[in-house]
Amino acid sequence: MEDLTQKWAIIALMENVQDGAEFYYTDFPLHITLAGVFAINKKGLWLAERLTNLLMDQKTFKIQTGKKDMFGPNKDVAVMKIMKSPELLGMYNKIHSWLLESGAIYNEPQYQGYGYLPHSTFQKSGLLNENEVRQIKSVSIIDLFPNGDGYKRKVFKTIELK
Repeated sequence: MEDLTQKWAIIALMENVQDGAEFYYTDFPLHITLAGVFAINKKGLWLAERLTNLLMDQKTFKIQTGKKDMFGPNKDVAVMKIMKSPELLGMYNKIHSWLLESGAIYNEPQYQGYGYLPHSTFQKSGLLNENEVRQIKSVSIIDLFPNGDGYKRKVFKTIELK
């Protein structure tokens, strides 16, 4: 494995997970990624404060799933596609633009911005079904290197939407 350093992700959790909860990297809770793995020369508290301010007026909204698909270079990662809605894309673009302006560097920039394909990866904890409607009520910052352990993940901060 490559050298492990502080990285972050921003997601919308599809299940209730408390701030501070830690889990092994293969046991990610069900979620939709809003900002893939990135590095930034900022502390977690700075990220949490700025993201909270950015989403201050963000209202909850519904998403709808589409069809199952296979992602990854070998087409071996099962995902449920999420239909692009103005609300989802609006929030995504707001977060993406803010991160770029703040100096974030994505591990896989080709999947950000115009390359963003909203989806939920099938997890051990569950999956979304075709044509399912869910409410996006919060956005969470995930610490991908808690306590110097690159194999753990931690819900750093969850921001409730209006």
